[in-house]
Order: sequence, then structure tokens, then C-alpha cells
Amino acid sequence: ILLTMYMHHMMGPPGQRSVLILKGSGPMNPSLPPEQFFGETYAFDDKLTDNKSASSRLAGHAQGTAMLSSMRRPVYLVDMVMLLVGGEYDGSTVVVEGLHDASKEERELAVVGGTGEFRLASGYVRCTTAREEKKFNVYELFVNITIPGDDSEPEPPPGMPPAPEKMIPIYNLTLAN
Repeated sequence: ILLTMYMHHMMGPPGQRSVLILKGSGPMNPSLPPEQFFGETYAFDDKLTDNKSASSRLAGHAQGTAMLSSMRRPVYLVDMVMLLVGGEYDGSTVVVEGLHDASKEERELAVVGGTGEFRLASGYVRCTTAREEKKFNVYELFVNITIPGDDSEPEPPPGMPPAPEKMIPIYNLTLAN
């Protein structure tokens, strides 16, 4: 299952949808504006829409937390649930976790589960910045979801190489009694 949507991340007024819930007590992060410290944690409830425009059709909400998890780079540990509204996936969720490195043009996070139509989902989310301002970002999300028992092979999003034909083991595991 392939989905494309846009996440509207409002970090300040008007329409703020992200708040600091834990002030970091670690050292100041040199890659970010002053007064941002290692360990800072934000909660967010961002709109998901069909395109870059904030006034486009609401596709859902991205709700979760982001913690500044690097002492030197703008890297956040993100845990979020994408609650979809309307259409065939109404009320279903996609659970996403991973590192969001704001210095990279493209980030990839893991789909680690879901509910409703996405029960037992796995996959990935490719994230790029579609629009960036001081207190407002729009992220373009390419969501690639696999559901157990779904034999279809979705095409990768533009620019992504196809998946390998077969898995290559990276280590051997031997169990002894």
C-alpha cells in the first residue's frame, strides 16, 4: 500500500500544534538555534493533508513526540501515530518510529505497526521537506506499507530503487541446546 500525504508542522503561533513538554538538561546543540538542548522533547498533533496547501483536504493527524537525541546534529527521535480520516482507511492508524535528521534532504523512518486496515503493518516512510519557514514546516511523506497476507508488490516511490529480489542474510545464527 502506497500513500502520499503532507504533514503541516506548526511550531509557533498562529495555529501552533507542537509544544515543548520537556526542557533538555544536556548541553546546547550547536547545530540548532540558541537555547535548544540535548534531550528536549516536543509533543505534536499535526495535520496530514492531500497536498502542500494547509487548506487542502484533511487526510488525518500525525500525533506523537520528538526528542532531540543528538548532542551535535539536528537529529530527533520521533514516535508518531498517523490517524487517517475519511476514505477507505478512515479510523485506521500507522505507527511510525525512527530518527529524523533535519540536516538531510531525505529521511527514512520505520512503519512499526498499525490498527484497523493497517493491523500488523510494516514498512517505511520517506520524508522530505516541501516547505520550510522559521516556525512552520511542511513535510512530504511517502508511506510504503506491507500487510501480512497482502501478496501485492507495490512500486517504490519515484527516485527509490526497487527492493532486492531476495533477502541476503547478514549473519548466521546457530542455536545450541
